[in-house]
Amino acid sequence: MSGKILIVDDETSIADLMKDAFDFEGFEAHSLYSGNQAISFLKENPIDLIISDVRMPDGDGLKLLEYVNSMETPPKVVFITGHSEYTSESLKGSGAVEVFFKPLVVDQFIGKIKELF
Repeated sequence: MSGKILIVDDETSIADLMKDAFDFEGFEAHSLYSGNQAISFLKENPIDLIISDVRMPDGDGLKLLEYVNSMETPPKVVFITGHSEYTSESLKGSGAVEVFFKPLVVDQFIGKIKELF
């Protein structure tokens, strides 16, 4: 597979683990740890798909999605969350193409992401 993926999660170990897994699968993956970092990164780097946590202390996923929706050629956004107050329907209604709830089963998650390419 090929494609550029940006992983955004304030839990650095999760972001880095996902980056390594997607690199292994043949993607060009990048990991960042806040929505604000991601917005800065996106201004200079084209990305095909963003995988983002919803709730982060320094620029959350919803703020990131708002920025992405304003881009001329927006990448697809997939949300991951461990918080039950978010529903798949509400997040997809905001523009996310898919929503996954933690804990993730890595092999199944990677398979679903591959289907988006």
